[in-house]
Amino acid sequence: NPKLQNKNYYDIVNNQLGAWLGVSLAIMKGVGAAFAGMVAQAAASRLLFSMSRDNRLPKMLSKVGKSSGAPKSAILFSAFFSIILAGIAAEQANGLATLVSFVDVGALCAFIMLHISVIGYFNFKITTPYQRSPLLDVIIPIIGIIVLLPVLLSMKPVAQLVGGIWLLIGIVILLSKRWINKP
Repeated sequence: NPKLQNKNYYDIVNNQLGAWLGVSLAIMKGVGAAFAGMVAQAAASRLLFSMSRDNRLPKMLSKVGKSSGAPKSAILFSAFFSIILAGIAAEQANGLATLVSFVDVGALCAFIMLHISVIGYFNFKITTPYQRSPLLDVIIPIIGIIVLLPVLLSMKPVAQLVGGIWLLIGIVILLSKRWINKP
């Protein structure tokens, strides 16, 4: 029974090795998840900060605290978004797996966009003389997309929805930046 698997692990540890070890492992599991969340929070806020500083996202995300020098607005935005995702995951039957799938969808979308960018950059953007390599500039990125797309499409629907919304927000920001900066 899959529902009892997690409980069975702690029952076995408690019975065979002692209750103190079962409690210790449970605490470490919670502490580990908390630290992983903090690292993810820091990474996401730094990414938002640097993209804002490079004029890729709204300028408000590049504001730093006067005393700490930390990207205050980016941290708060990232925390707000993380709380929303955690709330959505908490409503799902398997919340932790749903939360992990949010991260996976983001990473998969980023890698697919990277492959698309390679094709676009080397085939349409470069104006200087460049000896094109169809294998490196087109075929390998397409293989990457073909490998990643089925994995992305097999993710949880709620994670796909959140990833799609995030992607649409990014496209809107990109198009608005291009529209504003158009000569």
